[in-house]
Amino acid sequence: MKKRIILVVFFMVFVFFSQQANAGEINIPKDVSENDWAYGSIITSIKANWMELSPDSNFYPNKEMKRSEMIETLAKFSNALIDFSSEEQEINGKFMDVNYKNDSFAASLYWAEKKKIVNGANDSTFKPNSILTRAQMIVFLDNYIKSQNFQLPDINHGEINFQDRNEIPSYAIQSVERLYKVGVISSSNSNFNPNDNCTRKMCASFLDKLQKSIKNCTAFRFTDQSEPIPSISNIKHEGEYSKKTKNRLVLQSYLDNTSRKTDVNIEMDNITFDDTIYVPSNTKINFSKNTEIRTLGEKNFPIFVFADKERIKESKYEKYEGVSDIEFIGAESSPPTINNMGNKNVVFEMGHASNVSIQQIRLTNMYGNTHFIELAASKDIKIIGCSFVSHTIGTKAGKEAINLDVPDKNTEGFPGKYSSQDNTPNINILIQANIFENLPSAIGTHMFTPDSPHANIVVRDNYIKNCTSHGIGIYNWISPIIINNHIENIGNPDDKNNPGMGIKINGVIDPKIRDNVFIKMNYTIRISPAEYSKNVSNPVLSTYRKINNEIDLEQRMEMINGMYILEVRYPRIMIRESIYDEYKNF
Repeated sequence: MKKRIILVVFFMVFVFFSQQANAGEINIPKDVSENDWAYGSIITSIKANWMELSPDSNFYPNKEMKRSEMIETLAKFSNALIDFSSEEQEINGKFMDVNYKNDSFAASLYWAEKKKIVNGANDSTFKPNSILTRAQMIVFLDNYIKSQNFQLPDINHGEINFQDRNEIPSYAIQSVERLYKVGVISSSNSNFNPNDNCTRKMCASFLDKLQKSIKNCTAFRFTDQSEPIPSISNIKHEGEYSKKTKNRLVLQSYLDNTSRKTDVNIEMDNITFDDTIYVPSNTKINFSKNTEIRTLGEKNFPIFVFADKERIKESKYEKYEGVSDIEFIGAESSPPTINNMGNKNVVFEMGHASNVSIQQIRLTNMYGNTHFIELAASKDIKIIGCSFVSHTIGTKAGKEAINLDVPDKNTEGFPGKYSSQDNTPNINILIQANIFENLPSAIGTHMFTPDSPHANIVVRDNYIKNCTSHGIGIYNWISPIIINNHIENIGNPDDKNNPGMGIKINGVIDPKIRDNVFIKMNYTIRISPAEYSKNVSNPVLSTYRKINNEIDLEQRMEMINGMYILEVRYPRIMIRESIYDEYKNF
């Protein structure tokens, strides 16, 4: 008897903890069979929190839906951010048969009105308690698609061939045709039954098909009306969605939507981000106007990280095997501005990436111990036609707007936690036709790893002015091309002891440096080996071998003869053989 009691108690405890462990799992409706044609869609709609079970754990699949219920369901489906005061609802709600202060569905309806998803039964009534017809359902979904500017791919071609096509109301015929083309409605020479009442399982089926169609969408317009795309993981249900997080979650939902090429056209005047945007492969972000992007200023974070946020949870990137084929393109006539004021971190963080282009973007207010662009272990990168303007209090002397670094655990040069720190250098980098003003320095490297030289770095046709330290910094580079750059007002030319210089070289092999302009500075070019001092903070670095310069006579003459110099205190190129030696004429 005692054994039996113990076993019963053990079983009850086991059941209790099993139920607790499964509390977050999806409840299976008791009244829906796995053989039901809509079973999969019903489970998806419950999992995504688009639709709910009743307290008795039934779904009631054949229950007819009211028009108000459909609007509430569509608001959940769209991840709608509904946060309107009752006063605003009373002022702006247009339907006479809706109590915008007390009706439970009023906030969802007001959202749908603003998105132009609903037009009402006539000019003044919505008829919230009327049963929804299949034709009305399709019109709501079509209007939702238009409100989000989704460009859904066609999968059905030709005209719909429903036998009851003539029974489709005139207001719904175009919506039915559009949703047939994108696969939300199917046709097999049967009836559509447009005037039949829409049941809950029909609703679940339509929403499931629409979500799958959106999943195949490859082009998005990001406007102030945009909501995150529907997904099985409902972000609002998980408690993350708010006014602060909206912009980030909308853009991230677009970028995460597909593994194919994704084009996002940003059409907003002002955008604030609360946290990092992760940019995966095959992404193109266009700015169609002079948008200004800022952070909320509540914490510090890299604004754009070139990495797949799901992939890096599992493993770290090596060599050049990170994300690839990414473009950030601003409008040439009115480039967007990324204002980094108050954010003590970088704008673009790029590690182990390849084939990336950043063009026609204005970056302002570099802050703290940071850069505008942190570039490490990447290849085939183009930065063209951008502006890098101003730094604020707190920026360390010598910090570059564009920093080329090596992910080396000893130098701690690259902060990306997704990097394997495998000492991979940058190769094939083009920095062309950019403007750099009012910064510590414009372009360069300030740490080195001996066997990982940056190769084929091309810096040409740039305008660099008002830098407190130097214009361009070369540190363990092979075969760089530094051509036709205008470098002006570097350091403090009025102080003869100020080391401000146009080009700072620490370890270069086979350079091509010519046709550069140097105006108002103490030094044009100073050349030193790449070498860590004995007092470096990490003693391991003092064991790194010195990198000497390898510049042949022809390259020296090209460097000397290809300079335009004006108001330079020490116009000759200076060189030394060790960081402990004095500089002498080149």
